[in-house]
Amino acid sequence: MHAFAEELPRFERVVSAMCDLDVLQSFATTCASARGSIGFTRPNFSSTPNALELTRSWHPLLRPSIVDKAKRITHNAGIVENNISMEVPFTLLTGPNMSGKSSLLRQIALTVILAQIGCYVPCSMSSISICDAIMTRIGGDDNLANGVSTFLNEMNGTAKILTDITPSTLVILDELGRGTSTLDGYAIAFAVAHHLTSSSSSARVLFATHYHDLIQDLSACNGAENAPQHSFKAYHIGVESTRGALRFTYKLERGAAPLGSCALNVARLAGFPPGILTRAAHVAHTVNFNRASGAAADGDNRAISSYVPPEKLLSQREHVALHALCSDAAVCGDAEALGDGAAWARAFYALWLECSTLARKS
Repeated sequence: MHAFAEELPRFERVVSAMCDLDVLQSFATTCASARGSIGFTRPNFSSTPNALELTRSWHPLLRPSIVDKAKRITHNAGIVENNISMEVPFTLLTGPNMSGKSSLLRQIALTVILAQIGCYVPCSMSSISICDAIMTRIGGDDNLANGVSTFLNEMNGTAKILTDITPSTLVILDELGRGTSTLDGYAIAFAVAHHLTSSSSSARVLFATHYHDLIQDLSACNGAENAPQHSFKAYHIGVESTRGALRFTYKLERGAAPLGSCALNVARLAGFPPGILTRAAHVAHTVNFNRASGAAADGDNRAISSYVPPEKLLSQREHVALHALCSDAAVCGDAEALGDGAAWARAFYALWLECSTLARKS
């Protein structure tokens, strides 16, 4: 042991060199076995402050998969490439649930990390300025042992970012304010976004949110007192809707998300009963939350719902019959599913009788 202790510094240098070789070998293996026509390329570092330009960027760990057609949702198979350009320091990202917003944020952060640790990056061309830190507020977690709730943990992380941010920091905020009420959460998200666009730090910020009104409200601040010093760019993840079925493209597009968050689509995929989905859709299309009159003067921030119960919604049985009718092979134009027509005719006649009975009862 004494002889080993004398040679310990040499062993430490050997182990350190082997670790370096292992990392370099991992870089080489990963880049050489890259999927797709682009693969990995040498990163280009820019002396321009806050530069972040990625051409045909792709996520090296994820490949979109195809979901069962019975769920009425289709994913493109293969690698999806996106051009990412932070023309201004603040980027506001919206889009439906499951469209890939969080994955895109992680993709950008991972690309910057790979570049700065000496690895090739998953894109065809890049221009990146050095980051002193990548500060993130992603996901939800708690620390019950120390009395920290999920929302408090979210606020602690955000406060840390606002305190320690510098002009060379890359900030990623994902769905800030989701752990509390809609009105309070929106207020926090707006205040933080307004501060980051008004701050003199000019740090690069990627801000993903389901508060779609942020785009309009932040734009309205541009002409007001204490207006943001830096403009922002709004982007969304593309999605197409055909007969109520969603098809995610995973492509980054300019502007606000045209279809909103599509949260009810996720509930449908999870297997929610049709009756619950219909009532939720009715509420989503009719309800607004407004502050009660006089509440601001009293310091009361509670929001008052405008919900009025409908006279009648479809029953569970009516929902099942309507879904069967809309999914019928003849209605959908699926000639192959009709077969010889005999079995389909019997099934459709039974369905017609069911619909007629329900119509008479209603």
